[in-house]
Amino acid sequence: MPATPLPAALAYTRIQSQGYTSYSADGVSRGRVSLVGPEDLERAADYETMQAWQDVSQIVRLTPILVPVTPDPLAGLREGAATLRADVLLLYTVDTRFTVDELPIGPLGVVTLGMVPNKSAKVASTVSVAFFDVRTGFCYGTAEGSARDDQLANVWSTQQAMDDCRRRVERQALEQALVESGVVWRLAMEQHRTAVAGRDPGASSASARAASP
Repeated sequence: MPATPLPAALAYTRIQSQGYTSYSADGVSRGRVSLVGPEDLERAADYETMQAWQDVSQIVRLTPILVPVTPDPLAGLREGAATLRADVLLLYTVDTRFTVDELPIGPLGVVTLGMVPNKSAKVASTVSVAFFDVRTGFCYGTAEGSARDDQLANVWSTQQAMDDCRRRVERQALEQALVESGVVWRLAMEQHRTAVAGRDPGASSASARAASP
């Protein structure tokens, strides 16, 4: 069951699989997941976008130092968010695939593609977002954004060129995911407000007063 007050304090972070690394960023492992810092993909505008969502009182970023190692990674992430006095935890993860003529090559393999100039190279990325109630673990909703880039394989003649393409595509996917996330958040909070009103009309009125300017 959701237990979030409105407006809500929102904590967010990026998670990947344990031991995640890329050409430009390394994750910090916390049990079965890694937390990836903002320098790889995030921009100041992302913070401003989330802060502008309806029913958000403040935004905080969850950092690895606050997340304990637990058998249940979500429980550890929620515990870290609770230390920041957050009400909702936004988690996002990035899934990126590299292919040449539809065959996977892996993001950090040895790049010798300059020898195959007629091959078609593709980067496809999906950013997945989920909103969790910090107190109960209830999932308010999920969102996704996707992007891709197609070019000749000889453009990837260096790892730097390959990583620049990855970051560009992942950034586009993240921007789309944030747009969709804003819609999911608005609908979820409207449903939550309605549910609170049905359980306790007095609490609904107090929440509405708190949200009023």
